[in-house]
Amino acid sequence: MMLRSSQGFIITCASLGLSESLLPKLVCVQSIRWNRKPRWLPVAKSKMFRVPVRPKIPKEEKDELCRLHNIYRTYFSALRHYLSQEYEKNINQYTGLVDIGGQDSEHEDCMRINAEWNAEVAAEREERLVRQGEERKKIILETLIAAEKRQQERAQKADEIVRKEKV
Repeated sequence: MMLRSSQGFIITCASLGLSESLLPKLVCVQSIRWNRKPRWLPVAKSKMFRVPVRPKIPKEEKDELCRLHNIYRTYFSALRHYLSQEYEKNINQYTGLVDIGGQDSEHEDCMRINAEWNAEVAAEREERLVRQGEERKKIILETLIAAEKRQQERAQKADEIVRKEKV
């Protein structure tokens, strides 16, 4: 049994966790029938081998459709041909204007400047890594010294406690 609430939600007995025998007989029950079969269900056995009847199109209408389709194909093939010619014309027009020799020297200058910048950054990085390594070594050494001092203090306290217990 399915119910439709006032907000438009569909409520089923399964979603409420009830069996249909527990529900009271409602006066305003609206049953819902689905319009289509779900996609995951297979084709019915009675419909499995059914061949649909081909629609009968009159000869005059078929000839008219073929004529219109041929006109459409002709116009679009002409348009494609025209656009490809225009594209080729524009490419041929602009290839002569580009100075390739100037671009090569400019590209080489840019590559040289980039290589210099990369070398500067690499040198700065090496200096920074060396400096950070030294700082890290210093911090590790300080923590080791502090831990050793704490260990010695604990040992001294333990010795004092043992001496007090002996006396």
